[in-house]
Amino acid sequence: MSKTATARKVEDTSNVPETTRKEVSPRVNIVKDKLLEVAEKPLWERPGRPPVVWLLGAHGGAGTTTLAESWAPAAEAKVWPAKDDYPYVVIVCRSTRTGLDHAHELVLQATGKLSGDCELLGVAVVADAPGKTPKALRQRMEVLGNIAPHIWEIPYIAQLREARLEDLPEWNPQDGPAEQQTRHPLRRRRIAPMTTVDQHLAFAGEGIFNAARNAHSVGA
Repeated sequence: MSKTATARKVEDTSNVPETTRKEVSPRVNIVKDKLLEVAEKPLWERPGRPPVVWLLGAHGGAGTTTLAESWAPAAEAKVWPAKDDYPYVVIVCRSTRTGLDHAHELVLQATGKLSGDCELLGVAVVADAPGKTPKALRQRMEVLGNIAPHIWEIPYIAQLREARLEDLPEWNPQDGPAEQQTRHPLRRRRIAPMTTVDQHLAFAGEGIFNAARNAHSVGA
């Protein structure tokens, strides 16, 4: 049974006899324990403009820190940023079975209206290795894509292995379209210091920013 369906079952147990309620409570408790915390106060407490998009890691090592450093409008979150000015969320996971499963759970939490006032924009799937994605994982991504608003796939970027976070070039919507901020697409890519934003990061960042802007325009 999905997390969403089980959560709804909690709401219906008020009229169930006590004996029946005891039988379903253990399963309900397990599901509640898996739900990610929803913030009760704003996460952003610094001066200046708050982030437009929050990157919510589905698991440790998902890549939220690197992506937050690469996208100017984004910041990391470890809980649902339900009380921030821009509660727009992109779940980030690796393209492993475990990563995709954890992302799936968070998507169900969001679509089940269990993430406060957050609005889920989609899932950013970061490749965990170079090369073609195995068929089983590709099928799992398709399942995830059926319930998530959007899937952004970020391939394995070898240059990131040698780059320090503080040296990463940043994509910023104020600097123009992503196409103007990336290296020439025909230029041979080598493992070297990143002096311009990787085109995959730039185009994904642009797509996510546009999704957040559109969501804000609709909700305004």
